Amino acid sequence: MQALRSLSATDTATVAGTAVLRIFPESRVVMRGEHRLPLTRREFDLLLFFVGRPRQVFTRRQLLSAVWGHEHASERTIDVHIRRLRAKTGQPLVATVYRVGYRLHEDTVAIVIRET
Repeated sequence: MQALRSLSATDTATVAGTAVLRIFPESRVVMRGEHRLPLTRREFDLLLFFVGRPRQVFTRRQLLSAVWGHEHASERTIDVHIRRLRAKTGQPLVATVYRVGYRLHEDTVAIVIRET
């Protein structure tokens, strides 16, 4: 099940029993169920990037360019940030597309909540 919506902050924390990732871009907060996730700036940016493009596959170089703003860092930087993001969210979140790159996992349920 995959959901990507822009909703109000009053929406539920679960969808069909699955803890929803609620992303508040203005305050840079991510909630999984009722727990706030301690994401770094890059982890947050990477998560928001993937959630905004749910079915697209990206190479490490594309991610460096889009999220970091340059391609000068090691491509392994992406692997480290994705591993940490997976650990902090407690779910697969980002799927590996072997010999290509990464994409948002099809089972990820995320809601981007615009704060007003």
